[in-house]
Amino acid sequence: MATASTVVFKLLAVCHILMLLHVEVNGDLITVNALNRRIARQQVLHDEDSIPGQARQKGLYHSEIRLNFHGPTETSLLRDIGLYDNNAFATLWIVTCLLESHTYGTAPAPDPARLQLAVDAINTFHSRNLPGDAAMDFWPQVYNKTTGVWEQSPENLLQVLHLGENDFPWNTIKKVLLDLGLEKLWKDVETMHELIKDTEHAYRIPPDFDDSFLNLGLGAQLLQLKDSFPLAYQSWASNNTDLQSLQNHLKSYAYRPLSKDNNANTIDPRTYYYMRPFIEKAVKEGDEVALVTTWIQNLAETREMSLAGKGVVMPFYLNNVDVTVAANTLAGITEALLAGLVKPTWFDRELQRIYLNTTAMISWAVTSEAIFTRPDLVMTYYPSLYNFLWYSSRTLFLLQSNQDKIQDYPDCVKDVQQLLTTTFRDHVTPWLVNSAQTEIGSGRFFDDFLGDGDKDILGRPKIHGEDRIFSTAQAVNTLLATWTTFDKTSKKLMWINETRADVKTLVSQAVSWLEKYTLSGRFKTYNAFFSGSTKSVSSLPFLYPANFLQYVNGSTLSPTANLTRGTSFIAGVTGVIDPDEYRKMVDQPHFGYATPTKFDGFNGPETVFPFWSSEPYTYATVMLALAQYDNIV
Repeated sequence: MATASTVVFKLLAVCHILMLLHVEVNGDLITVNALNRRIARQQVLHDEDSIPGQARQKGLYHSEIRLNFHGPTETSLLRDIGLYDNNAFATLWIVTCLLESHTYGTAPAPDPARLQLAVDAINTFHSRNLPGDAAMDFWPQVYNKTTGVWEQSPENLLQVLHLGENDFPWNTIKKVLLDLGLEKLWKDVETMHELIKDTEHAYRIPPDFDDSFLNLGLGAQLLQLKDSFPLAYQSWASNNTDLQSLQNHLKSYAYRPLSKDNNANTIDPRTYYYMRPFIEKAVKEGDEVALVTTWIQNLAETREMSLAGKGVVMPFYLNNVDVTVAANTLAGITEALLAGLVKPTWFDRELQRIYLNTTAMISWAVTSEAIFTRPDLVMTYYPSLYNFLWYSSRTLFLLQSNQDKIQDYPDCVKDVQQLLTTTFRDHVTPWLVNSAQTEIGSGRFFDDFLGDGDKDILGRPKIHGEDRIFSTAQAVNTLLATWTTFDKTSKKLMWINETRADVKTLVSQAVSWLEKYTLSGRFKTYNAFFSGSTKSVSSLPFLYPANFLQYVNGSTLSPTANLTRGTSFIAGVTGVIDPDEYRKMVDQPHFGYATPTKFDGFNGPETVFPFWSSEPYTYATVMLALAQYDNIV
């Protein structure tokens, strides 16, 4: 009679064999069509709102809010708890990837009915506080009858936060965990709950440039494909009749450190901290810099909204400069220009300055390595490095694939192309080549940070690579955007003549790795496409030097004040601070805290933050990588 241990061993052996068979079978099935089907299954086909905290909007693709817990197994397991989130951003990107996989790759055309559903859903995210405007919100909006304002927020998250014991068994969960001796796990659950409750106020936000210009880029794509998708394009066009509003917003809300207007020259102190070398150089050269910001709101407006109790305010009451937002804005402008979606007069001198200055800032962030040393500040809301790199390289790809049109535009367009060419070919590419990891017999892959800060039961480091599939796909997409052009006649991608052999080899090896593992079930399909702006205490804005300190009502705030929970105040940087003076300020405590001059990484000690993840977005980026690679001649 077999012993229990023998039976268990045999069961494990059978499971292992089945896993190997599963990998081998799926290795043959990982085609663009298989990915397309998986993406389609995660689109919501009917509104669902019967279960509190699980509302799903028709037309949107699946995405979730998670928390980046890491460490021992009992803690890292909390990362797998996801709450469905309705947002425009994930669906905008998935649709973009579907269209580009077809336009630039070998993927079939998106299903017109499903595309229509997605576009109709996206159209509902136009800011209703700006009727007729092309400004876009991240989350769905609900009308507040008391204030007369439309408020966008993560509705499912807020509903769960407000569930009582009758709706959600918090006390039962506590008792069970404590009875099992899992006191640390219960403390982590409490931390998770309190962390999100503390940041609830930060989730009632104004419209942003990221979603707005991603949506503009979608319109440019649909315009070029209107013969194939006439209804989708008409739906988009009829809901985006005032594109001039986006130009006006860019100019009105740009960060201008040398301006005399506090609404233009006052910025989040985290932005000033990481960007000060760039700003100081501009001052020396007398360059009136103007940069894309995150929010379509300024200091005066956010103060007014806050004091009136209307709730729609920028987090921490100040605008910031996020390189990912900036990259998507540049791509949206470029796509709209090249497609003829906007008239040449739309791209006036002031907008040209913002376009060129913002590109120069992105180039500086990469070449100075600020993006690698302080990603928590440089990528304020978007912690995925590989996402940022692809978003930025898209503008380069568009320009080098449309050389026949470049001469029709102002010189700044050529300057932007040159800046991005140098940045991505001379700096990003070598970094990617050196960052790729090798799995013998399987190819090469890239890791970001999700799942790479864990420990096994013995306390040893454990790498789970939960964003490995996504990061590898985006690395491939970045390299293809950097080193290929699209030929409109043949509909094929072509390597540019200067492409290095090691680049082609790396892309081939990364594609092989994706083909083997994407649908194997070996790795999770997480990504961190969005997050809160604070990753830990080290990324709180008021811990950085500031020369603009006020309570929200306008009264002066002392830098030595004893801040209590719930205190509403504004800490920012106005204008340009003398470099020597700023260095002294860095050495001084702020509200009792030292300036966080180093970042321990997204898996650092005491670093827990919410992030947004979307499995269909991961599949869409892989599909784009494979479809494009298959289309290279």
